[in-house]
Amino acid sequence: MSTNPFREQPYPMHREDRSECEHYSSYLGTLIVDFKKRCGYCNDIHSYKIRSFAIDHFVPRNPSDFTHPILPNFYKNLVYSCNYCNSAKSNKFPTKNHEIHNDGKIGFVMPTNNAYNDLFCRDNEGAIIAKNDSELAKYIIEELNLKNPIHSLMWRIERLYKLIEEVNEKIKETNNQELISLQNTLNAECAEITRSIFLTND
Repeated sequence: MSTNPFREQPYPMHREDRSECEHYSSYLGTLIVDFKKRCGYCNDIHSYKIRSFAIDHFVPRNPSDFTHPILPNFYKNLVYSCNYCNSAKSNKFPTKNHEIHNDGKIGFVMPTNNAYNDLFCRDNEGAIIAKNDSELAKYIIEELNLKNPIHSLMWRIERLYKLIEEVNEKIKETNNQELISLQNTLNAECAEITRSIFLTND
Protein backbone atom coordinates (compact mmCIF):
# COMPACT_ATOMS: atom_id res chain seq x y z
CA MET A 1 0.00 0.00 0.00
CA SER A 2 1.36 3.40 -0.97
CA THR A 3 1.41 6.03 1.74
CA ASN A 4 1.67 9.79 2.09
CA PRO A 5 3.45 11.90 4.69
CA PHE A 6 1.42 12.60 7.83
CA ARG A 7 2.30 16.30 7.68
CA GLU A 8 4.62 18.56 5.76
CA GLN A 9 7.35 20.94 6.85
CA PRO A 10 7.61 23.35 8.52
CA TYR A 11 6.58 21.34 11.57
CA PRO A 12 5.19 22.98 14.72
CA MET A 13 7.78 24.25 17.15
CA HIS A 14 7.52 25.99 20.50
CA ARG A 15 9.56 29.16 20.36
CA GLU A 16 12.34 29.58 22.90
CA ASP A 17 11.92 33.28 23.65
CA ARG A 18 8.22 33.48 24.53
CA SER A 19 7.74 35.68 27.57
CA GLU A 20 5.61 34.29 30.37
CA CYS A 21 1.92 35.15 30.55
CA GLU A 22 -0.16 35.03 33.70
CA HIS A 23 -2.93 32.98 32.08
CA TYR A 24 -2.44 30.26 29.49
CA SER A 25 -5.19 31.66 27.24
CA SER A 26 -2.93 34.65 26.53
CA TYR A 27 -0.68 32.35 24.49
CA LEU A 28 -3.38 31.61 21.91
CA GLY A 29 -2.05 33.97 19.22
CA THR A 30 1.48 32.64 19.63
CA LEU A 31 0.31 29.03 19.50
CA ILE A 32 -1.62 29.65 16.28
CA VAL A 33 1.60 30.90 14.67
CA ASP A 34 3.90 28.29 16.19
CA PHE A 35 1.55 25.44 15.22
CA LYS A 36 1.17 26.80 11.67
CA LYS A 37 -2.61 27.27 12.13
CA ARG A 38 -2.98 23.50 12.55
CA CYS A 39 -4.02 21.08 15.24
CA GLY A 40 -0.86 19.68 16.75
CA TYR A 41 -2.34 16.20 17.01
CA CYS A 42 -4.20 15.55 13.73
CA ASN A 43 -2.71 18.36 11.58
CA ASP A 44 -6.14 19.64 10.47
CA ILE A 45 -5.84 23.26 9.35
CA HIS A 46 -8.04 25.78 11.13
CA SER A 47 -8.81 27.69 7.92
CA TYR A 48 -11.71 25.31 7.26
CA LYS A 49 -13.02 25.42 10.81
CA ILE A 50 -15.72 22.85 11.37
CA ARG A 51 -15.42 22.93 15.11
CA SER A 52 -13.52 25.35 17.28
CA PHE A 53 -9.81 25.12 18.07
CA ALA A 54 -8.54 25.46 21.62
CA ILE A 55 -5.48 25.23 23.83
CA ASP A 56 -4.73 21.74 25.10
CA HIS A 57 -2.49 21.03 28.07
CA PHE A 58 -0.27 18.17 26.89
CA VAL A 59 0.24 17.00 30.46
CA PRO A 60 -3.33 17.64 31.63
CA ARG A 61 -4.01 20.21 34.31
CA ASN A 62 -6.05 17.66 36.24
CA PRO A 63 -4.90 14.23 35.09
CA SER A 64 -6.47 11.03 36.35
CA ASP A 65 -4.79 9.41 39.35
CA PHE A 66 -1.73 11.66 39.79
CA THR A 67 -0.59 15.21 40.35
CA HIS A 68 2.32 17.17 38.89
CA PRO A 69 4.10 20.52 39.37
CA ILE A 70 3.59 21.90 35.82
CA LEU A 71 1.85 25.26 36.00
CA PRO A 72 -1.17 25.87 33.74
CA ASN A 73 0.65 28.75 32.04
CA PHE A 74 3.83 26.82 31.15
CA TYR A 75 4.07 27.56 27.44
CA LYS A 76 5.90 24.42 26.32
CA ASN A 77 3.13 22.25 27.75
CA LEU A 78 0.52 23.88 25.52
CA VAL A 79 -0.73 22.51 22.19
CA TYR A 80 -2.97 24.20 19.64
CA SER A 81 -5.67 21.60 19.18
CA CYS A 82 -8.92 21.06 17.32
CA ASN A 83 -11.97 20.30 19.41
CA TYR A 84 -12.02 16.68 18.19
CA CYS A 85 -8.54 15.91 19.53
CA ASN A 86 -8.86 18.10 22.61
CA SER A 87 -12.06 16.34 23.67
CA ALA A 88 -10.70 12.88 22.91
CA LYS A 89 -7.48 13.42 24.86
CA SER A 90 -9.21 15.05 27.83
CA ASN A 91 -7.33 14.18 31.08
CA LYS A 92 -5.60 11.07 29.74
CA PHE A 93 -1.93 10.58 30.59
CA PRO A 94 -1.39 6.87 31.16
CA THR A 95 2.21 6.95 32.40
CA LYS A 96 1.01 8.91 35.45
CA ASN A 97 4.35 10.71 35.41
CA HIS A 98 4.77 14.17 33.86
CA GLU A 99 8.42 13.43 33.06
CA ILE A 100 7.67 10.20 31.17
CA HIS A 101 5.36 10.86 28.24
CA ASN A 102 5.21 7.26 27.00
CA ASP A 103 6.81 3.86 27.49
CA GLY A 104 7.14 3.11 23.78
CA LYS A 105 3.76 1.37 23.63
CA ILE A 106 1.29 3.54 25.51
CA GLY A 107 1.25 7.27 26.23
CA PHE A 108 1.65 10.37 24.11
CA VAL A 109 4.31 12.34 22.23
CA MET A 110 4.46 16.13 22.22
CA PRO A 111 3.56 17.21 18.67
CA THR A 112 6.49 19.65 18.56
CA ASN A 113 8.82 16.69 19.02
CA ASN A 114 10.05 15.48 15.61
CA ALA A 115 9.43 11.95 16.84
CA TYR A 116 5.70 12.66 16.53
CA ASN A 117 6.03 12.98 12.78
CA ASP A 118 7.81 9.63 12.60
CA LEU A 119 4.85 7.80 14.16
CA PHE A 120 2.29 8.31 11.43
CA CYS A 121 1.64 8.37 7.71
CA ARG A 122 -1.54 8.54 5.62
CA ASP A 123 -3.14 6.21 3.15
CA ASN A 124 -4.29 7.48 -0.24
CA GLU A 125 -7.61 8.61 1.23
CA GLY A 126 -5.84 10.65 3.90
CA ALA A 127 -6.59 8.36 6.83
CA ILE A 128 -3.97 8.57 9.59
CA ILE A 129 -2.25 5.21 10.09
CA ALA A 130 0.63 3.87 12.17
CA LYS A 131 3.99 3.98 10.45
CA ASN A 132 6.06 0.79 10.68
CA ASP A 133 3.24 -0.86 12.66
CA SER A 134 4.21 1.23 15.72
CA GLU A 135 2.36 0.18 18.89
CA LEU A 136 2.66 3.70 20.27
CA ALA A 137 1.19 5.18 17.10
CA LYS A 138 -1.72 2.74 17.27
CA TYR A 139 -2.33 3.72 20.88
CA ILE A 140 -2.38 7.44 20.05
CA ILE A 141 -4.64 6.90 17.03
CA GLU A 142 -7.09 5.03 19.24
CA GLU A 143 -7.01 7.38 22.22
CA LEU A 144 -7.25 10.58 20.15
CA ASN A 145 -9.69 8.99 17.71
CA LEU A 146 -7.44 10.00 14.81
CA LYS A 147 -9.32 7.44 12.70
CA ASN A 148 -12.30 9.81 12.73
CA PRO A 149 -13.26 10.29 9.03
CA ILE A 150 -13.26 14.07 9.48
CA HIS A 151 -9.44 14.07 9.50
CA SER A 152 -9.10 12.29 6.16
CA LEU A 153 -11.79 14.52 4.66
CA MET A 154 -9.99 17.65 5.84
CA TRP A 155 -6.72 16.33 4.36
CA ARG A 156 -8.39 15.58 1.05
CA ILE A 157 -10.16 18.92 0.70
CA GLU A 158 -7.01 20.87 1.54
CA ARG A 159 -5.10 19.04 -1.21
CA LEU A 160 -8.01 19.52 -3.57
CA TYR A 161 -8.16 23.27 -2.99
CA LYS A 162 -4.47 23.53 -3.79
CA LEU A 163 -4.92 21.55 -7.00
CA ILE A 164 -7.89 23.73 -8.03
CA GLU A 165 -5.77 26.85 -7.52
CA GLU A 166 -3.02 25.42 -9.72
CA VAL A 167 -5.51 24.50 -12.46
CA ASN A 168 -7.15 27.93 -12.30
CA GLU A 169 -3.79 29.62 -12.81
CA LYS A 170 -3.02 27.44 -15.84
CA ILE A 171 -6.44 28.18 -17.31
CA LYS A 172 -5.71 31.90 -17.07
CA GLU A 173 -2.53 31.33 -19.08
CA THR A 174 -3.84 28.93 -21.72
CA ASN A 175 -7.66 28.74 -21.63
CA ASN A 176 -7.19 25.04 -22.41
CA GLN A 177 -10.52 23.18 -22.73
CA GLU A 178 -9.17 20.00 -21.14
CA LEU A 179 -8.13 22.04 -18.11
CA ILE A 180 -11.55 23.67 -17.96
CA SER A 181 -13.13 20.20 -17.95
CA LEU A 182 -10.74 19.14 -15.18
CA GLN A 183 -11.66 22.28 -13.26
CA ASN A 184 -15.34 21.35 -13.38
CA THR A 185 -14.58 17.82 -12.20
CA LEU A 186 -12.45 19.09 -9.31
CA ASN A 187 -15.09 21.62 -8.27
CA ALA A 188 -17.73 18.88 -8.20
CA GLU A 189 -15.46 16.64 -6.12
CA CYS A 190 -14.76 19.55 -3.76
CA ALA A 191 -18.49 20.16 -3.29
CA GLU A 192 -19.04 16.46 -2.54
CA ILE A 193 -16.26 16.35 0.06
CA THR A 194 -17.59 19.54 1.66
CA ARG A 195 -21.00 17.91 2.02
CA SER A 196 -19.36 14.85 3.55
CA ILE A 197 -17.49 17.01 6.04
CA PHE A 198 -20.65 18.64 7.29
CA LEU A 199 -22.51 15.33 7.41
CA THR A 200 -19.64 13.78 9.39
CA ASN A 201 -19.70 16.71 11.78
CA ASP A 202 -23.42 16.30 12.62
